[in-house]
Amino acid sequence: MVLLTKGNTKIHKAVGCFSISTESCHQRCPGCYAVKIERRWPSVSKAWKRNLDISKSDNFIDTMIIEAMDYEIVRVHVAGDFYSDEYIDKWESIASQCPSTMFYTYTKNLKALRLNNLDNFNVINSITPIGLNYGNEVHIRKLESLGYIRCPLTKNHKGLYCMKDCKICLTADKVCFLKH
Repeated sequence: MVLLTKGNTKIHKAVGCFSISTESCHQRCPGCYAVKIERRWPSVSKAWKRNLDISKSDNFIDTMIIEAMDYEIVRVHVAGDFYSDEYIDKWESIASQCPSTMFYTYTKNLKALRLNNLDNFNVINSITPIGLNYGNEVHIRKLESLGYIRCPLTKNHKGLYCMKDCKICLTADKVCFLKH
């Protein structure tokens, strides 16, 4: 069974990506892109639901460790979010046992920020003092004034890939994105 997929139109193909159904989301966002994807593409929805079910199983940690070791970088939750303390514990165990793999994610579940205590995990809080970490130009400028770093690839990403052309999300804790 394959849990990690290889990149997408924005994330470089060398990155392992893991998504789970948006049913898992700690907080739902109006206009969530992942909800739209699940509605539009039934096969994607089915795969993400399968991943959510597997993430609740006893063999999830071992299966993910085996797959993650094949990647230098793993993006956790292209869709979905941390849905329980136990699930956060599972990712802590996975990352701890894959020290040569760098993990990164965005979350609205503040409990998941404890994963930042690991040397190979960067969790970016999607909740900012003025709303979410993405939005229109005015919102992004306000975030930048608060010390957030604008993702350089969100304005024009054609031909550029996350984790190839930009790796800010591996180290920065305050990253913001222009909604497009």
